[in-house]
Amino acid sequence: MDREDYSSVIRELKQSIPAEMEKNTIPGLSIALVDGDDSVWAEGFGYTDLTAKHKVTRDTLFSLQSISKTCTATGFMIAADKGLVTLDDPLKKHYPGFRVNSRFGEREADKITFRHLLSHRSGLTHHAPIGNAFSNTECTFEEHVESISDSWLKFPVGERYSYSNLGIDLAGYALQLVSGVPFPQFMKEELLDPIGMADSTYDQRYVRSSCVFAKGHSDEYEEPPDLIPMVPAGGLFSTARDMAKFVSFHLSRGKINGKHLLDQNLLEEMYKPQFPATGQLTGHGLGILQGLDSGIRFLHNSGNGYGYATYHMWYPEPNIGLVILTNQNNQNVHQTITYRALNKMQELKCGHVKEEKSPNPVQPTKRHVKSVETEKLRSLEGEYRVDTGLMLVRLHDGKLYRTLPSGKPEALTPHSETEFTNQRGDVFAFRLNEEGKPLGVSILGSISGPSYCPLHLSAHDTGPDKQEWRRLTGIYSAQMQGNLIYYSVTTKAGYLYMHREGTFREYRPNFFFTSEGEAVIFAHDTMSYANILLTKEKDPYGNLSKLVENNTHDKRLRKRSVQSLADAYRTIGDLDKAIEVYRLNATLHPDFKPAFQSLADAYDEKGDKVTSEKYHKRILELS
Repeated sequence: MDREDYSSVIRELKQSIPAEMEKNTIPGLSIALVDGDDSVWAEGFGYTDLTAKHKVTRDTLFSLQSISKTCTATGFMIAADKGLVTLDDPLKKHYPGFRVNSRFGEREADKITFRHLLSHRSGLTHHAPIGNAFSNTECTFEEHVESISDSWLKFPVGERYSYSNLGIDLAGYALQLVSGVPFPQFMKEELLDPIGMADSTYDQRYVRSSCVFAKGHSDEYEEPPDLIPMVPAGGLFSTARDMAKFVSFHLSRGKINGKHLLDQNLLEEMYKPQFPATGQLTGHGLGILQGLDSGIRFLHNSGNGYGYATYHMWYPEPNIGLVILTNQNNQNVHQTITYRALNKMQELKCGHVKEEKSPNPVQPTKRHVKSVETEKLRSLEGEYRVDTGLMLVRLHDGKLYRTLPSGKPEALTPHSETEFTNQRGDVFAFRLNEEGKPLGVSILGSISGPSYCPLHLSAHDTGPDKQEWRRLTGIYSAQMQGNLIYYSVTTKAGYLYMHREGTFREYRPNFFFTSEGEAVIFAHDTMSYANILLTKEKDPYGNLSKLVENNTHDKRLRKRSVQSLADAYRTIGDLDKAIEVYRLNATLHPDFKPAFQSLADAYDEKGDKVTSEKYHKRILELS
């Protein structure tokens, strides 16, 4: 297809992108459209940083963040094609020194294969003790990997999906061991150079010292140029033009100039959902996600962190794709632009308009409605952890309902004592322990495939409420790339409870696990949660007030940092102090709607309807 056939798409993007950037405070953006092995269009917009000295072009380097995982997985498949490794090799076959702490048996780590690592099924947590997004200490990639051995497995190997940088990092480290060369060099020689990605590199020190690159930004602040220790999982720097070549390589089924660099069967193995549930058509493959859009398969992945947001997506059948890179951690814009552009490209190439609604990505099956005893339904009541907070499951008038955060109750139709569907056809499968009590629920039907939601607190459960736990309660903070993030620990229903994360179960004194399996270890005035080290705050509001007096531009006064402190105060029951902090946030950031929404909710909770309505009006003005 000729390039000019897409001229209307390109023209519309050139008009809409600058407006989207201004609306969302994005300093720079680079984009590329792909049709088969042809890069249809690639162009940059805006600037590399807020000084506006260097314009972004199609050849400007951006940190790809988690899109790096797709490239690392592709490099791994090349190694598998050459016989260096296989997907079902145990990790310890190539990294015999690997170990990890486990509650599930001394040999549990021996079961971890590369398939588990690349599909986020290993049981490993997301962060390493050394070299994570909450650590300000630089370390080598090797030191980062070695520290993983001090982690604890969240669940038995292969039991379920849980997103983890560590799995990809370990797969990349194994490539370093089997090839005998540093991981960045392996990727350059085996993938990047052969497909013509000449400007792309995992060598971040080279980028930082030798190149003009897009600086990351969070809100209105430039992020410090920290080295990203999770190199295979998030350390690749690339350009829109280079990433267009990467997408073309996949659209060409692993061919370069008509010759196979990677066997097509291995690519298909990479794409397909791993360890699928019955009827599952979408979900995580190996470093990539497979989705369905009006019955048409697409592959995609996104990246977000360190002040960057990135996205790539392609349709193997229409043979089209898109890459978008931004130096602002706003994930909404790049996905919106991507879907709009690819829809129009598909209309032009295929000559038809897609259905507005995509079918549920679960194969339809006939399910008989079953009558379940009320007490059986009642036993499933509780708070379950979802990505956005806590999902409530409650019994009402003999029916089971689930309510998502900020959502409305939704009826669940029973098909057995543990399996239900909602009106859309999503499947809810509750997992029970040996005593018949719920452990969690697997939900199949979202675009990313099945998600597991552990039970945080049963509606019929009360913990031991130990007196010695009281000294562990309070407000804790951690620094994430210079930003302060606050967490509150209190008690709920006789258990220690952390805001947004749920209840803790004691493993031994000062050592707990969340229902999701994350290790929580208290020592003196610190708490390690999922390998993130937090410090107990003595007077966080007083410290915040001093910062305001000295420097209102201090990064620790960013809107999300201040909001997290207010939320922490609210969780421990100090509503008045929470309101003070929400008001401070609204003063510092008068366009930040969540601060006004929280104020409206807090005053409503106090019974002050007049003040609550005032803040609701402000929200409407901002909208």
